[in-house]
Amino acid sequence: MKLIDWKDCALMTYTELILGFCNVLMLICRRTSGPMRRAKGGWTPEEDETLRRAVEKYKGKRWKKIAEFFPERTQVQCLHRWQKVLNPELVKGPWTQEVLLSFSCSETFFGFHFT
Repeated sequence: MKLIDWKDCALMTYTELILGFCNVLMLICRRTSGPMRRAKGGWTPEEDETLRRAVEKYKGKRWKKIAEFFPERTQVQCLHRWQKVLNPELVKGPWTQEVLLSFSCSETFFGFHFT
C-alpha cells in the first residue's frame, strides 16, 4: 500500500481530498465475505422452475438458503423474482369492477387525498 504524502494532500483541493477519501473507503469496505454474485440478463425457464421448487422446500422463508441454488444470483434477486414475477398469489391484469367501485366509494366518503 502506498504511503500518504501529506505535502501533496496540502496542495489538493477540497474536492480532490473528498474523492480520494471516498476511494480509500471503497477499498476498505469492499465485500470480503465471499464472491459477488450477480447474474447478467434475464432469468431462464430452468432458473424459474428451480426457484419455485426452492421456495416450496423452504416455504418462502429462508432466502439465503434459497439463493444457494443459484451461484450467480443474490438472495435479493431471488426474493424479487419470486415476489414480483413468479408468486402464484400475484394478481395481474386490469383492476376488477369490484376494486374500482371500492375506490369510487372511498373517494366519495373520504375525499381524494394521497397524503
